[in-house]
Amino acid sequence: MRSGFPWAMIVAAGTVDRWFAGTLTLGNGKKITGRTTFPARAVVRNVALVYNETSSGCTSPELTEAPDNSIIICNTTIGNTDFDTIMGGFSDSNARAVIVISEDTRIFRFNTFPYPGVVITPAEGEEVVNYALNSGSDSPTISIVFQQTIIEKEPRAVPTLSND
Repeated sequence: MRSGFPWAMIVAAGTVDRWFAGTLTLGNGKKITGRTTFPARAVVRNVALVYNETSSGCTSPELTEAPDNSIIICNTTIGNTDFDTIMGGFSDSNARAVIVISEDTRIFRFNTFPYPGVVITPAEGEEVVNYALNSGSDSPTISIVFQQTIIEKEPRAVPTLSND
C-alpha cells in the first residue's frame, strides 16, 4: 500500500449494501420491514397497537399518556415533532415500543436507537394506521422483531479509486 491509507481500499471496495431492520407483523398477518438500530435482540409479541390522530405528534406530554404495554404510532410528518423529541419523551412513557412514521431519511443513519422502535415510510405508515383504525371490534395487535440485517439483492457499484 503506497497511498498511506491501507483502510481506504477496503472501505472503497465494499459492494454489500445492508441496513438494520425490525419487522412489524400486524395482527392480520401483514408484514412490514422498517429500519432500526435498537441494540437488543428483542421480540415484542401481540401487543396492543394504539393510534390517536390528535396525539400522533408524540410530544413528551402525549407520550406519558400512552396506555401501558402498548405500541404507539408517532407521525413526524405532521406537526413539529422530530425523532429526538420522540426518543427523549419515550423514557417517561409506559408504552413498550414506538413506530415512527417519517420522511426524514437521516433518521436511518442514527447509530443509536435507545428504545424499542422502528422507523417506517409514510406509505407504510398509512397501512399501519389503517389497520389500527379499521380493525373492527377486534383490538389491533402487532409484533416486532428486532436486530435483523437486510442485505440488498443488487450490490452497489464499486467506487473508482484515484491516485490524485
